[in-house]
Amino acid sequence: MLQEHSQIASLLAKSNQHFTTADHIAYVTYPLVKDQKLIVAVLENLYLSALTAVEALLYYERLYKRIGMFPENFHVRLDLFKTKIAPQYNIERSHLVLLEELRQLVNERKASKMEFFRKDNYILCNQDYSKMKIITMEKLKTYINQLKPFMRKVNLILQNVRRQ
Repeated sequence: MLQEHSQIASLLAKSNQHFTTADHIAYVTYPLVKDQKLIVAVLENLYLSALTAVEALLYYERLYKRIGMFPENFHVRLDLFKTKIAPQYNIERSHLVLLEELRQLVNERKASKMEFFRKDNYILCNQDYSKMKIITMEKLKTYINQLKPFMRKVNLILQNVRRQ
């Protein structure tokens, strides 16, 4: 049981670190250096923060036998999180939508055939340029502000794990 507690605490610490990194890059580093490549760093850190927070909650629920084993598949994990854990802890629907949006953006970035920066925008394109997705630092700052209450709630739920 002690090993499971340390695993959950480790996941929570990683989640908090990724969130802090995204926040710092967006609000401190980016305004100083104005490097558009930092947009990608913020997106990746936000996604990893949300992903590891969900994973920490899943392991926490499994530790106390409120859910069974779960597969590695992200879709199944997110579905389990949405149906079993989110209602139990009154996690808002907007946070669930945000998790899905972040996942979708990261997947679109991985699948993108072309990506480039124009002014303060990060632009993803498919091969024939028929679909374009524009990501701005302002949009990512919105995501940070939307993710903050979710991270607070996860930390509150798992605070007893950190103490052990």
